Amino acid sequence: MSKIENGTIKAEILDVVTAECVYVMEKFYRIPREKISEKLSKILNFSGIVNSNRSELLQALLKFQTSNTDIVDCILAAISSTSRVVVSSDKDMLKLKAVTETL
Repeated sequence: MSKIENGTIKAEILDVVTAECVYVMEKFYRIPREKISEKLSKILNFSGIVNSNRSELLQALLKFQTSNTDIVDCILAAISSTSRVVVSSDKDMLKLKAVTETL
C-alpha cells in the first residue's frame, strides 16, 4: 500500500469498490460516517491513485458524511451535471442537489 501512497505503483479504485467499502464499514463494523469519509478520502488522495473521477468520489464521500443518504445516491449526485443528468425517482437526489429528471 505504501507504494501506491507514494505513487510508485498506480491503481484505480472503482466506484463499486468504494460503495462496497462504505457498506461494510458502516453496516458490519459500525464505523461512523465521518470516519469512513475521512479514511476513504485519504486513500483516494494517495499519489498512485489514478481515478479519472477522483474529485467526484471525494465529493460523494463528503455528501455521505454530511447527509443521511446512502453512498450510491451520493456518488450519483456527485457525478450529475447539466450535461450528465441522473434519472431517478429517489427524493434523496433533491436533498443532495443532484441534477436529475424524475421518472
